[in-house]
Amino acid sequence: METGESPSSESLEELSEGTEASSPSGSTIYSSALALLRGERHVRVGASETELRKLLADEIGPERLKELVEETKLDEETILATVLASILERGYVRPKLPEINTLSDVVSLLRNSENILVLCGAGISTSLGIPDFRSEGGIYERVQARYPFLDDPQMLFDLDQFLVDPRPFYEFAAEIFPPEEALRKPSFCHRFIAQLERSGKLLRCYTQNIDGLERAAGISRTIFCHGSFDTLRCVKCNRSRAICEQDRHQIRRGNVIYCERCTGEEALHANDKRSSLDDGLASDSEDSCGSDGFDPEPVMKPGIVFFGEPLPQEFFDSIEDDLRRADMLLVIGTSLQVAPVADMPRSLDASVPQILVNREVVARARIQFDVELLGDCDFIVRLIAELLGWSDKIGDTERCSLAGDPEQYFQLPSRYVFPGARLDPDGAGHRLQADDMSQNPESGATWNGFQ
Repeated sequence: METGESPSSESLEELSEGTEASSPSGSTIYSSALALLRGERHVRVGASETELRKLLADEIGPERLKELVEETKLDEETILATVLASILERGYVRPKLPEINTLSDVVSLLRNSENILVLCGAGISTSLGIPDFRSEGGIYERVQARYPFLDDPQMLFDLDQFLVDPRPFYEFAAEIFPPEEALRKPSFCHRFIAQLERSGKLLRCYTQNIDGLERAAGISRTIFCHGSFDTLRCVKCNRSRAICEQDRHQIRRGNVIYCERCTGEEALHANDKRSSLDDGLASDSEDSCGSDGFDPEPVMKPGIVFFGEPLPQEFFDSIEDDLRRADMLLVIGTSLQVAPVADMPRSLDASVPQILVNREVVARARIQFDVELLGDCDFIVRLIAELLGWSDKIGDTERCSLAGDPEQYFQLPSRYVFPGARLDPDGAGHRLQADDMSQNPESGATWNGFQ
């Protein structure tokens, strides 16, 4: 060892790389550490520093830990802290399961799994005319054009902005609120998940959607991670109530809903008294925002989780046990951009098969799926249902219009590119390249979505 060289660098670097890349418990260590740093106490073992140190020490093993103490001349606490910091800096990379590669493997998994965890997003509702948020022409792009004074289009779901002026939110709420026909007949993806539940295979459906269509489809084992429109709460008096038909009518018209208790009968006419959205909105927001003692109007806020608000308690009550029991993860229609829900794939045991159904690859946070089925979500799920023989059970009269053998859409090592996939060179193509890099641990390339 050269004079002046850190005695811990090489040995601990190698150890951290081995732990993050190949260990089945690496995901547990990573999610526990991440939860600890965030101050969360609900993810896996992340309840205390003592438990986390023990988890990592057990992973390294007593003999190897003793050797490291002798090699580096450091105490155990310093060694564990150094290895853990290195793991967190890189991010956990779940190794792909080499035996799961094809559409047939996916169908077999669905037939044989008994505790399937479904994680879904906006892609399962777009066929119903409900736009997603981040794609070209999506909600955020239109918000940016409509309200240039907003520093970030995600401020549409910023609680402070909502308290200052709720009109931008309610205008766009009309676009993401489900139409009556969607409530009567949700998408094929919704109905497929419902069939998983009827077949006794669904452990839980974790949805990031706020349209409530999972409930309309009859999926009772649903966690609405980001809330829904089913309830309303007054931001002034804190009164909560269930949404009613008149509320639905107002939301579809883009009107703000006011608290009846605070405003009385005037609530029925409050929308007529307020001016329509205009150029003065920006200055109104700037004048009011951040003023001390700001007294909000008696506006009813839907039960949606805005940025900075905690997730529903039911998420915390279920997630740890569900991650432990799951024997398959099916991700449908989400780009996994919002934590902590987006961290779920990396929080599962590495041996649990993970399947992606989405228009584009997911390049966030070094997530590796065993099979990627890229394209229109309803199209792909309908194909899977036909291969399972479930079309009649779901009550689907429409058949998948795939021309030829599905295997003609296969790309090594385990990706299918079906009609509707987004692989443009300037957008998803970049993600595709980055994702391919992360799938080859021997290439030396790294892809850390947290950087």
